[in-house]
Amino acid sequence: MQKRKEIHIDNLTYIIVTWNNENTIVNCVDSILEYESGSSIVVVDNCSTDSTIELLKDKFDGNITLIEQDSNVGFAEGNNRGLEYVHTEYVCFLNPDTVLIESISGDIVSYFCKNKSVGIVGPALLNPDGTMQPSVSTFERPFNTFIRNLGIGRFLPKRLKRKYTPFYYIYDTPCIVDWLMGAALYSRTMDIKAIDGFSKDYYMYTEDMDLCIKMSTLLGKHTVIFPDKKVIHIGGVSELQNMSYHKFRKMQENELVFIKKFYPELLNRYKLLKKISFRIRGLFVILFVHNDSRNGLLNNVKIAVDVLENSFL
Repeated sequence: MQKRKEIHIDNLTYIIVTWNNENTIVNCVDSILEYESGSSIVVVDNCSTDSTIELLKDKFDGNITLIEQDSNVGFAEGNNRGLEYVHTEYVCFLNPDTVLIESISGDIVSYFCKNKSVGIVGPALLNPDGTMQPSVSTFERPFNTFIRNLGIGRFLPKRLKRKYTPFYYIYDTPCIVDWLMGAALYSRTMDIKAIDGFSKDYYMYTEDMDLCIKMSTLLGKHTVIFPDKKVIHIGGVSELQNMSYHKFRKMQENELVFIKKFYPELLNRYKLLKKISFRIRGLFVILFVHNDSRNGLLNNVKIAVDVLENSFL
């Protein structure tokens, strides 16, 4: 029997920011058209040099709004520019390396209607092989970061795992969390505009955590993981496996920007505990890791410590 396609609400816009995503963008947009045919799609291309633009124009002309940037303005600003073209009540920021595998918007919009105190909702993320992909984390704070960097979160009891390292916790019902990976984030358009969209303090990385804490501090609204609905995120695995020097350093720098912005009174304690945790991690690697990943892990320790010791913050 052929699977029935469902027609959904027409008051939702998907914003996708692309940069050289020729290998994934077609499947992403195709999946929206299949499962969310009533929704609008805005694609902001950050001056791709591959065939992304050509593919979008050739395959989806008339089905999407395509915004071509003259330069790569980054993920945050790209989404903000896409937001200018949104005229629907709801919006979803969707990564170009995601694929919808079911209809989502109806249930999530219904959840928003029933929960006025919720500002951001994200579906569970799946790896391409169908396994769960961690997408929940805590805001950068001294003790949380210390536990995470030591890598002991997976061994904690469920209650503590959910509190300090939810990255390792499996959610089976909608739950309030600190923040969600920005691969697929749904919200009310008016709420996103009320907090001025994504912060320009970050070119890329950390902007999703910043968005969620702004929703909380400025509007008093929660971020919720919605595991009843799922999206495949192709880049989640490759991003972790191909963490370059530049990417890792930028993430460490952005985390300092975040904590100075939202928890300035904790900055010195944060830097101290983070440095201690990375030095312990380095010692563990020296003593117990003897495979090909050893040098990369030690290099990450050096980068993190260097950022903490030489930061202008």
